[in-house]
Amino acid sequence: MSENTRGNHGLHVIARIRPGLSFERARAEMAALSKRIVEQHPDYPYRDFNFAIIAIPLLEEQIGDVKTALWVLMAAVGLVLLIACANVANLLLVHASGREREIAARQALGAGRWRLARQLLIESLILGMAGGLAGLALAYWALRLLVGLSATGFPRVAGSRVDLPVLMFTAVVSLATGILFGLAPVFHSARQAAYEALKEGARGTSGKGTHRLRAALVVAEMALSMTLLAGSGLLIRSFLRLQEVDTGFRPDGVLTMRISLPQERYPKPEQPWIFYRDLLDRVRQLPGVDAPAVLPGCR
Repeated sequence: MSENTRGNHGLHVIARIRPGLSFERARAEMAALSKRIVEQHPDYPYRDFNFAIIAIPLLEEQIGDVKTALWVLMAAVGLVLLIACANVANLLLVHASGREREIAARQALGAGRWRLARQLLIESLILGMAGGLAGLALAYWALRLLVGLSATGFPRVAGSRVDLPVLMFTAVVSLATGILFGLAPVFHSARQAAYEALKEGARGTSGKGTHRLRAALVVAEMALSMTLLAGSGLLIRSFLRLQEVDTGFRPDGVLTMRISLPQERYPKPEQPWIFYRDLLDRVRQLPGVDAPAVLPGCR
């Protein structure tokens, strides 16, 4: 950088720390370098705008404070998935209870229990994969809407897309949920005795074990729902309290704007300062202006 470009104070540099050097040491060296630059150029107003070389990890620079919000959102999505899976497992269990006489008749004709259990598990897998495909279709359209609404609110959201890792993750989750929550009707049908289901009037009846399992699923679903509601309530309460936090200044009537000066018209480092000084003098003369100020940034 030449002396004529010393007025550029908003540069972003990407560097890789050499092996064996910790980030804390690199940050300390950057702070020492900033102090040395200020001492070597006392004629330039580095001290006026608190010049500093700030070292920040690239991941932290990209995502910032959004990391915590994304983890909270991921936890909420996981709770919703567990609630939906518990609900589907309960429905599959009810459906299996309604097919007791059919399953018992197949057992009486020679079908093995694990063959019937495999059939029920395949049905739950098909249901899980169908739900995964529906979720992918919904995610594709929702992602386009999210990118359009939050392109500037969330970092790197504009580059989000449904790619191969997303497809693999969806396939694994769909298979896992289909197997895990499809085991309830499988175990129920494997324990069911054929002669009990074929008794007169046995249609639509189920044992105490089935009732206990369905009650446990309902309790788990209610517990997960209450956890999700409590977390949502806490987030809303925190958001409302943040709206009431005293910022230390009065934001009413405060207007901001960004100005980028072209290098061709302001090649010397003192020219931008002259421009901003004249700009402040002209803004002070405008009616209704109380206290104008300039924050140093990119030229």
